[in-house]
Amino acid sequence: MRMLRASERDQASLLEENSRARKAHQRDLLVATVADWRNIVIKEGEKPAPCTPENVLTALDHPSFMVRIFKRSADEGALFTSAPTG
Repeated sequence: MRMLRASERDQASLLEENSRARKAHQRDLLVATVADWRNIVIKEGEKPAPCTPENVLTALDHPSFMVRIFKRSADEGALFTSAPTG
């Protein structure tokens, strides 16, 4: 295995840093889209969790939660169909 040159190491570290920053920004955007919630339980058997950035990220990590969000969005989007013109 060959040794990386300094410029290659710098480029690799910049790409990794850029990727981490992009993921952090995407998480921040997701959290910002959640203004509030009611009766969201993070762990089975616990009381509903407060709407905090940490809890939002935890909830968004659950695939079933995301499926519900997408289904709800699709259902609500169906209410706003384009009116026929003519």
